[in-house]
Amino acid sequence: MTIEYSPVYTDSGFTSIDGRQYRNFTFSGSVRNPSAAAGSPDARSRHLMIGVPYENGVTAEVLFTSYKNISGELPPVPEVRAGIDRNAEYIYTRKNDVTPASEPLLFGEGGMVRGLNVQDIYLNAVGQDGRGIKLLTKMVVRFTFGNTTGNSSADDEFLSELVINYEMARKWIQRKPSSLKKGSAAGPSVLSTGKWYRFEAPEEGFYKITYNQLASYGISASTVDPRTIKIYNNGGYVLSENITVARPEDLQELAITVTGQDDGRFDQGDEIIFYGRGTGFWYYDSLTRIMKRNLNPYTAKNYFWITSGGSNGKRTGGKQSVAENTNNIVESTHAYDFWDEDKINLGQTGRFFVGDEFSQSMKTRVYQKKVEGIIPGTPAYYSYWFVNRSSESIGLTVEENGNVVRQSTVSGNGSDPYSIGRMDSVTGRTHYGTYPDERSVLRFTFGAGNSTSYGYLDFYEISWTRYLKAYNDVLLFYSPKMRGTTGPDSLYEYRLSNFSNTDITVYDITDHANVKLITNPAMQSGSEFRFRAWERPGAISRYYAICGQQYKTPVNSVEMPNQNIRGDLVGAELIMITSKELIESANRYKQYRESHPTDPLSVKVFTVDAIMNEFNSGSVDPSAIRDFVKYAYDNWQTAPKYVFIWGDGDYDYKNIEGKNKNMVPTFQSRDFLYEINSFSTDDFYVWVSGNDRRIDLGLGRIAAQNTKQANDYLDKVIAYERSTDKSSWKNLITLVADDHLTSQGIDLAGNTMQSERLSQSRIPPEYEQKKVYLINYPTVQTSLGRRKPEVNAAIINAINEGTVLLNYIGHGSPELWAHEQVFVRSSTIPQLKNSRYFFLTAATCDFGYYDKTEVQSATEDLLFLPGAGAIGVYTAVRPVFSEQNTILNDSL
Repeated sequence: MTIEYSPVYTDSGFTSIDGRQYRNFTFSGSVRNPSAAAGSPDARSRHLMIGVPYENGVTAEVLFTSYKNISGELPPVPEVRAGIDRNAEYIYTRKNDVTPASEPLLFGEGGMVRGLNVQDIYLNAVGQDGRGIKLLTKMVVRFTFGNTTGNSSADDEFLSELVINYEMARKWIQRKPSSLKKGSAAGPSVLSTGKWYRFEAPEEGFYKITYNQLASYGISASTVDPRTIKIYNNGGYVLSENITVARPEDLQELAITVTGQDDGRFDQGDEIIFYGRGTGFWYYDSLTRIMKRNLNPYTAKNYFWITSGGSNGKRTGGKQSVAENTNNIVESTHAYDFWDEDKINLGQTGRFFVGDEFSQSMKTRVYQKKVEGIIPGTPAYYSYWFVNRSSESIGLTVEENGNVVRQSTVSGNGSDPYSIGRMDSVTGRTHYGTYPDERSVLRFTFGAGNSTSYGYLDFYEISWTRYLKAYNDVLLFYSPKMRGTTGPDSLYEYRLSNFSNTDITVYDITDHANVKLITNPAMQSGSEFRFRAWERPGAISRYYAICGQQYKTPVNSVEMPNQNIRGDLVGAELIMITSKELIESANRYKQYRESHPTDPLSVKVFTVDAIMNEFNSGSVDPSAIRDFVKYAYDNWQTAPKYVFIWGDGDYDYKNIEGKNKNMVPTFQSRDFLYEINSFSTDDFYVWVSGNDRRIDLGLGRIAAQNTKQANDYLDKVIAYERSTDKSSWKNLITLVADDHLTSQGIDLAGNTMQSERLSQSRIPPEYEQKKVYLINYPTVQTSLGRRKPEVNAAIINAINEGTVLLNYIGHGSPELWAHEQVFVRSSTIPQLKNSRYFFLTAATCDFGYYDKTEVQSATEDLLFLPGAGAIGVYTAVRPVFSEQNTILNDSL
């Protein structure tokens, strides 16, 4: 494939920075050269995306280039810093040692979109050439693709608009074979038939269900065939965000023990015994080769499911103690414990909550844990996260039983308004000490010096080496960690002691779904139990010993209805995800959309609870929603094109703040301490074709918090789409641009210039335009600062008189636009009386911050304003920077 490219430039004139003159050039599709860095010339490129037959399946040869040279100098790429009032400050400083790549063409990232491998290409058009500016006038490039044998050509309307070589690339689109779409590799959920009860087993250990308890789990002891009793659970793990990592295809059946089942009756004295746990357990990570705590930010509940009937259930297998002798005697094990209480999300962003607060009035807190069986003279290891939310750096001292474990100075936020806190992250701090009464007494002291100094302990973990001695007749222990990942297995003899009697049972619980009973022990006498087992390098086995009747009892049993998301493979064009509280309004939308006279879409509505049940055993995890969307995309006969989220969502997955507004969970970033890097996005739910951040389906959310808001918005949609109004407002686009004035003086974001570029090169000529540029309106100095009341009036009038689209570029927040406050949520929105709804694109900071628990943003108010306001909004949910905002705005 050969392409020819000739950019058409717009000379934006000269810009003066610190007394030095720079020239700006732009063109349609202009983006910053990906190799440009802060301080280098602001070289510009044209971004293209091409389809390729497989990853790295293309080479490029530049056949011809021509340039023209213009006198002048490109401005430097700004360094973005946080200014006061949370506004970005752009520092333009030329660094002569930083230069963008000069090659005419650069390869960017590869990925996959809707089954097609894609490759980003950058054609470098504007660069600095000595003391002049080098402008590309023409480039001819030949792309050569690898083995182009592909499938029969497929049609995909989304890809046809995305890649420049769609007609060629159609045959490289990877689709599931038709047999899969008919259900050969996908099928009904186990929840589709039978009677089901769901319950919790919150602590790690073995649980018992007796004859008298069975009825509370929906099973009649007098009629059930106990051989058909089954329990399901998916382990309580956090689902991997890597879509290529294997995960359960449905609820996993557990291996359980049902005593007395062989006679086909469940009699008095018969019991169901199974291994259960919550979400806070320890496991061996084979990739990092360390023990990890299952840190689950989404839920504290790990649900189990019980049913009966049909085929026989899975039963506990045996693991026979090895008869062969060994010199590898194990009489100790590592042990683990932690403290982690979620209390506050410091910045109202990100997935993590921190725990106890430290302040000038509460500088010290003490935490106690039993370190059962700790072997004197062996070290303990400590890990913790501690956050300093103060502006100044503050000292932190950690002591164990009066002895210092670590002293440090935790950095402060300084003057950075985007910094929420600074983390002191410690992993595996070694400490040799004494532990009277086998008790850890851990003291944290935070040197808060004034009333504005605050620190927060997120969690701490402690591990130690203990004897293989049971306490309270239970013992959780692990195999020794063997070096390497390959090599011969090793035989170990485990010697357990300190049980109250000989009624000792030991299980291998390494695989939660396939626990095994240790049989034929080498010795079982008095308080001791010995067995031998082969262990593999690169793995750690987990064992659990129990003596007598130290069984736990399940809690919170509730009957659950049948459901079958996995088995319904007919599909639909639009997936609608909502909560049970909004199901009625969601079904109303479905009915309207499917019966639309000119553009009907097939719709399927699913509740979050139902999705979690089948894709994560009922426990909340955003990845379960993404896994469901991928399942539908891969298996439905009518593949989905769109995902529509119908309901609000926030960062409080566990409802710690008690607002209970997380109807459809958001995907929150891991970063929760820096506002620029912490974010919420629904895009995660449609990253389904490859392990990348490329969107594969159309996506939107209506963040309704109740049925009234949902129905008010739907009423607007119906009125908007059924309107026969042919007035001129439907052909009018309103452009609003901020000026260059900020609280720090003049910035160089160039909002007016950016808006003019849209006006001249992006808006089709058949549309009328109305421009409300702040630079053209007088400023009024008030006691509250600069104001431009004529702009406020112009925006309100433009909306009330009717405009099909309003585009704002400039500074903003969830409450207002511009430093002059030309749009204010509390005063502007009540003045809107427009029955002609407009679409808003707001290229500004966090105007759509919808995922706070207590308040709704101005974006939400515009959408849910009955009979007025906006029909749709495209805007940022967190602070953003001008360059990225401009690129995105230009691409709409």
